[in-house]
Amino acid sequence: MKTSKSREQFVYIGCDEKFNRVEMSHDSFILPNDGRTYYIFHQREYPRQMKRKVIYALFQFFGSNSIKLNPIEELKRYDHVYAIDTNYKEIAVTTAVEAYWLPARSAFIVQHIFTKSFIPSPPEPEKQAWKNFIQNHNNDPKHRYCLVVDSDLDSLIRMNRRENPIIGDFFLPENWQLNYATSDVNDDFLTVRMMRLCERTNKKFSLMSSVYRA
Repeated sequence: MKTSKSREQFVYIGCDEKFNRVEMSHDSFILPNDGRTYYIFHQREYPRQMKRKVIYALFQFFGSNSIKLNPIEELKRYDHVYAIDTNYKEIAVTTAVEAYWLPARSAFIVQHIFTKSFIPSPPEPEKQAWKNFIQNHNNDPKHRYCLVVDSDLDSLIRMNRRENPIIGDFFLPENWQLNYATSDVNDDFLTVRMMRLCERTNKKFSLMSSVYRA
């Protein structure tokens, strides 16, 4: 009988300088307002022999000096929560979904936005898809947008801080933030479910397209 891997949930806190305190409220970790640059994020993972498997990473809301103890409450701070995934060989297939918070049900509801194919521009069709999505869905400069992606985890903090571009000379707009989730783990957290839906839809689209071409 197959057993589930042990999952561990952490809040990681880092700083380029020494610090000695982090406060807590009833629902949040609160960082010192001392002029230092802090990094804080939720991460769910399980250990492996070579390297831990990250299931999702959820960064603090636009550089806020606090992060909610409950990661779902952190996601509710955004006006829009999107996820996008791209599979590619000769052509690229991209699916995007959105999660809506419904107060009456106290839950996020996930809705498919689109699935489409395009001719990828090597070497980074995934980031090409991120750029196109952001440019086409940046509808209100006063809104705060989250885009969940499944690659480049180690680079996302610098992209969120606009220190590194996403692709070419395209930097993340100031009202957007990237978060991470994997699609190859059976986990019930919202962003993972969104990414798994994207991945399944891409595979179905690719299969139907192959049958049609045949």
